[in-house]
Amino acid sequence: MDDDFGLIVFESTQLAIKAQDLLTAKHYQTRVLTTPGTISAGCGLSIFCAVEDLEEIIKLLDNENAIYVGHKNGLKTHYERIELGSNSNCNSRTR
Repeated sequence: MDDDFGLIVFESTQLAIKAQDLLTAKHYQTRVLTTPGTISAGCGLSIFCAVEDLEEIIKLLDNENAIYVGHKNGLKTHYERIELGSNSNCNSRTR
């Protein structure tokens, strides 16, 4: 079974909690999680979200967070960082 999901990595705990509060108020299905050990960035907190919501969430948060898409296949998970440009969307991924 393959599952894709969005992961937003924050530079500070305060930003992560503030973002989670905003996303909850906007009725997005998200969870605050510890950042996976294979990603060496941020404060240690990330927001997990549906990949379908990721582009809207990025626009809503409008800041410089590290954005990843996780690809889960069985027990293995691969993370792919999305490089955001001024006119980019979630389809412009780099490995």
